[in-house]
Amino acid sequence: MKAAAMISNSLRDRLFMERVRGGTEFLSDYLTPSAMPDNKHKYNGIWPDFGRSPRPIPATFWRMRLALAVLIPLAFLSPARAEPDRLSGGDMKHFAPDAVELGWNYFKQGDCETALKRFQMAIRHDPDFAPAYFGAAYVCSAEGKLDDAIKYYRETLKRETLYVYTYANLGYALLQEGKFPEALQMLDKALELDPTCGVAHLTYANYYAYKQDWKNAEQSVNKATKYGQKIHPELREMLEKHGVKLVEN
Repeated sequence: MKAAAMISNSLRDRLFMERVRGGTEFLSDYLTPSAMPDNKHKYNGIWPDFGRSPRPIPATFWRMRLALAVLIPLAFLSPARAEPDRLSGGDMKHFAPDAVELGWNYFKQGDCETALKRFQMAIRHDPDFAPAYFGAAYVCSAEGKLDDAIKYYRETLKRETLYVYTYANLGYALLQEGKFPEALQMLDKALELDPTCGVAHLTYANYYAYKQDWKNAEQSVNKATKYGQKIHPELREMLEKHGVKLVEN
């Protein structure tokens, strides 16, 4: 069985736990996660390294689908469709990382349905494997299934509490659902773990823009770009229309 590909951090070198690389446009390319030593984390090489570039949030933003465009790590680019289903008959915990890896393969290919099945398979193999729940949450977010995404992110946090992008992505999903107090709590937790989490800063910029608090929106969006985030064109247009000065990095 091929072990899940190990990815160097370019988010702390830049998602799931400063430990698996992947970036995105709906994730953003991305930031440095929490300061936990890489060689001591039990999920090293399993978490994908993404963040998200939220769209601007209109008055009915809680009904919006997530705007995503992912760039999965090169280590995950093998032609998954051509591979036999090596995991369908398995039931052992050590198969879970392989199922997660295949899930990201299918997701990269745009096959969200099969990707979700792989992450769910990983959960069946090992119900305590946090990266499997995170992958399922991520796919559900990409498809605009926010209730399911929130459920899976919550399940992730029951098993792993130090992965910064779980908090950042959960905060964004909750914000879209109009659950502001908890959303901001999750974003604050992400920034507590990693003050350079551009995903959280950019989501805050969306929140402040929705509230028409342009001063704080300016501060948040410039922090986001400072830490590697890309501003969605619609958000950029909205901010510039209201006199927000964007600092290009």
